[in-house]
Amino acid sequence: MNKVFSGWNWMRVIRLALGVFIVIQGVHDKSWVFATLGVLFAMMAVFNAGCCYAGSCQMPDDNADKSQIENSEKYK
Repeated sequence: MNKVFSGWNWMRVIRLALGVFIVIQGVHDKSWVFATLGVLFAMMAVFNAGCCYAGSCQMPDDNADKSQIENSEKYK
C-alpha cells in the first residue's frame, strides 16, 4: 500500500492522466480494447510499474567495485 501512495512524480501523474483519458475515450466510443489498454496504463501508473519495474534497467553504482561489474557482465 505504501508503494501506491509514495514516490509520485510528474511522469507518473501524466501516465495516470493518460490512462484515465484512454479509458474514458474507450468507454465513450464503446471500444473495449482501448478501454482495457487505458486500464493497463492507469494501473501501471498507480502501482509505479513499467519496463524497468524489476530493476533490469538499473545501472551499477559509480562506487561499485570493477570486479563486481565484470562478474555481472560475464553472466549475461
